Amino acid sequence: MSSLPLFSPAAIEVDAGTVRRYFASVGPESDVLIRNFHHEEPVSPSLYRSARAASVLIPLTDAPKPQLLMTRRQHSISAPGQICFPGGTREPSDPNPTATALRETREEIGIAAEAVEPLGTLGRYYSHSGHEITPVVAVLHPPYELRPDPSEVDEVVYLDASDAFRPDAYRLVQHDPDHPRAHYHVSAGPKPITGPTVCVLMHLYQCLADFLEREQPS
Repeated sequence: MSSLPLFSPAAIEVDAGTVRRYFASVGPESDVLIRNFHHEEPVSPSLYRSARAASVLIPLTDAPKPQLLMTRRQHSISAPGQICFPGGTREPSDPNPTATALRETREEIGIAAEAVEPLGTLGRYYSHSGHEITPVVAVLHPPYELRPDPSEVDEVVYLDASDAFRPDAYRLVQHDPDHPRAHYHVSAGPKPITGPTVCVLMHLYQCLADFLEREQPS
């Protein structure tokens, strides 16, 4: 395990103002390829060409102690029990990735678009399941009503921003000591978070950490 590079950005304090300033600085759209931070086989280039477009919403609550809103997937659907951001596959009627993320969030947990302030996209993440995922970062304005769809969501989960943006929350789990394959878990919060969700969250963390470093007076 000691030979595997670890994720180690600086611990940062993030609130709604931080993400607003970030997107004001870089612009609302990004087309970068989001890195798979897990130590595993890369996604095949052939899968890139056939990947289905999807979006997820990364909602940060506008509160003195901000939190990231996530969901635990219903046990009878794909990736059962996994903690993830609300989202899903793009439909032909969706004009852009943000529209997909807002629609899916409303369908999954009932949050109206009026409570969501979309700020921008983070790029593209290709998953082994065959999706091209566009994460959309947004500020979530209380009060808002939650109406989870029981066919898709078992529960709504919150991750404190103070936990999400500290490096020791990210634990690299090596399944076989004789094989380099290993996956990151977020150990903070009520349940472990892994899979593509962790990679998207790590990318956001790195973007914000680099931005806050640039903000520091020289």
